[in-house]
Amino acid sequence: MERVNQLRFDAASWRGLVTGLFQRTDVESAALLFAERVRGLVNDVLVVRQVMHVPDDAFEVHERDQIEINPIAFNRLTRPARDHGLAVVTVHTHPMSSEPWFSRADDMGDARLMPSLANRIPGQAHGSMVVVPGPDTIARVFDDGRNPRLVPVRVVGPTLDTFPIAPSDVSEPMFSRQRLALGAAG
Repeated sequence: MERVNQLRFDAASWRGLVTGLFQRTDVESAALLFAERVRGLVNDVLVVRQVMHVPDDAFEVHERDQIEINPIAFNRLTRPARDHGLAVVTVHTHPMSSEPWFSRADDMGDARLMPSLANRIPGQAHGSMVVVPGPDTIARVFDDGRNPRLVPVRVVGPTLDTFPIAPSDVSEPMFSRQRLALGAAG
């Protein structure tokens, strides 16, 4: 099985995701993406087929810097993906941040959740994504349920927009020269 090398949205799904996520900016918001793995000659692509916003009553913790979805609600929300053999990509916001990044809490949560999703829906590259106001985003996939890899996010519409893979710590001194010359995305 080839590795997944990108997460792809159609423009309407992307707009719906971002609009729904930022209806509230006082707390983190969340959504679930159900994506089909489209096989390529060299690499595979996860194509988003459905965006599902997590309702307020599904949260056990819903704060400005932390969320936790009730496990029973999560299983209920992800059942359609399981029934149709689709990958699940969790999405949440960091509403107080200007650059997307995966926090230590995100890493710890994914370390528990992704192997569980891989057992529940095998053969898929499940993933997670963080969106910040602007909106900017960062995404990663877990091909085997355990080892995360950053992947670009592509939005296909009248134009082709790509959110490149951003290094997780671009503030390191060794990158400062390149950042000044090329900008954060460079």
